[in-house]
Amino acid sequence: MMSKLIARLLGADSSFTICMAATALQIRPAWESVFHLVSIAIERHIAITKPLLYHVILTPSRLAIVVVTNLIVAAFFALIPLAWPREQFPKLCLSVLWYPKLYAFMFVVIPLAVVLMLMLMLYFQIYIIARKQEKAIAAGNYIIVPNNNTISQKESHATQVFILICGIALACYVPFWMGTVLLLAMPNNNVVVHIYYITLICLQCNSGMNFYRLHIS
Repeated sequence: MMSKLIARLLGADSSFTICMAATALQIRPAWESVFHLVSIAIERHIAITKPLLYHVILTPSRLAIVVVTNLIVAAFFALIPLAWPREQFPKLCLSVLWYPKLYAFMFVVIPLAVVLMLMLMLYFQIYIIARKQEKAIAAGNYIIVPNNNTISQKESHATQVFILICGIALACYVPFWMGTVLLLAMPNNNVVVHIYYITLICLQCNSGMNFYRLHIS
């Protein structure tokens, strides 16, 4: 129960406290990366679909609110499995072992799958719109005023860069998602454990990159 968890955290078992802190630190960057990637996808979608209203919709204060909200919600999601009622505690300090099965499917497997699908849908729509705009410009259906062509080229280049970032993120997320599922099924398999931690490190690096990108938008 929660009282037992608090008692152990406040007790003399420092190894348990260290393990709990390490578990939270492992989960939090993954969730930060998830929310930052979705925010970046939405930001790119607005930049392509509503370029004239971009700076009206995404003001610096609103972007700051998005960043702070992502950090807070990610921390909340990371703390959920630590406070989950349980009668027994795993002997091995491995983050996935602290995931209750219900939490794992409700807050890890399903959300990651939904986020991946949402990102793919957003970027596919961005690609379709960008292609239509390029064809319209090539056909002379758009009136290009001074500086608009340069802005359009910059936006096109930025979109290509962030589609690349999305691809890198997917390359990190898909193995992490699969590794989480495998580790829940085979927690004592050393090969799976090492693969899981490698993908987790990649995910944490990706989280820092996404935070920087969203912060300077």
